[in-house]
Amino acid sequence: MKVFIAIDSFKGTLTSQELGHIMATSLEKNNIETKTIPITDGGEGFLDFISTIIPTKTIHLEVKGPLGAFVDAIYLVDKKTHTAYIELAKACGHHLVSEQERNVMESSTFGLGELILHASTQQVKHIIIGLGGSATNDGGSGMLEALGCIFYNKQGQKINHINARKLGQIAQVDTSALHALMKKVDFTAVHDVVNPLLGKFGASRVYGVQKGATSHNAMALDNYMASYASIIDPSQTFINTPGSGAAGGVGFACLACLQAKPRLGIDYVLDIVNFDEEIKNYDAIITGEGSFDEQSMYGKVVGGIVMRAQNKKVIVVCGVNKMKHPIPEGIHKIAAIVPKIASLEEALLHPQENFRKLCNSLIV
Repeated sequence: MKVFIAIDSFKGTLTSQELGHIMATSLEKNNIETKTIPITDGGEGFLDFISTIIPTKTIHLEVKGPLGAFVDAIYLVDKKTHTAYIELAKACGHHLVSEQERNVMESSTFGLGELILHASTQQVKHIIIGLGGSATNDGGSGMLEALGCIFYNKQGQKINHINARKLGQIAQVDTSALHALMKKVDFTAVHDVVNPLLGKFGASRVYGVQKGATSHNAMALDNYMASYASIIDPSQTFINTPGSGAAGGVGFACLACLQAKPRLGIDYVLDIVNFDEEIKNYDAIITGEGSFDEQSMYGKVVGGIVMRAQNKKVIVVCGVNKMKHPIPEGIHKIAAIVPKIASLEEALLHPQENFRKLCNSLIV
């Protein structure tokens, strides 16, 4: 038997590479031939994936983190194609903020803008931004501020240190600073979700709570975001574009202000590795992520792989299976660490050991 392995990172515990290696080692003990690739949906792990596939130079830069403290971030440059690769999570990811410090009303994507601005000085013609894993919900306003955009309130006063809480104060925005940038650089926004910007399925109401907002705050955030969007995109061209709600609305700002080409992250990644051709000689595919739920089938790694699995047997491995409905069509089985292998606490304390146990117990 031949098995193709493409497991997304278990956020905060194991990387895609680590998971793939453990799984391959386990299967090969049973004389199963494997091939492992790192995988990502455009969020955390995007640069890890790119660096294993494309020869690039790593650029280190200190930028403002989501709550203003400086963080050490990186981006990649492919000098051959004059392309820079940026991962939003490196500058404003949720892993940079402890659970106690989470404050989606105050967090900002300013550091992402700093990465973009610096990358634009590296003689690149194309900047590809991986969106996902953010601790923010500012609609990309912090990113725009770092790129030189100026926000004004109704009194004509400049609004500094923009964040989600201040979005409703914006009455006017000067985006002229973007003109020179966009003359020399094209953008692609690689988004990890297909959510629109606003409403019941938008950035604030779906993901705001996960980032520390109360349900009441999430409604307020959605209203602030709607006000901001009406200033940035008065024709409402982009608010319903799939992926505009990615990374707390950064997808929207990329589309509306940077004229970025949107790409669903998992499709972008699978195209790079020539997935459709690669899997033709394999009998089964093992994929997965840390927490498997309804969202996993919409724009995420598992859903993207199932869509392109060509009727292969697809097995999903995960830390926790939160799927409330029966196994989705296209998936052969779901194997979870919690609770069969370990409790959630034990799984988080000893991720490698417990994932190895799951692999050893897996019947392909």
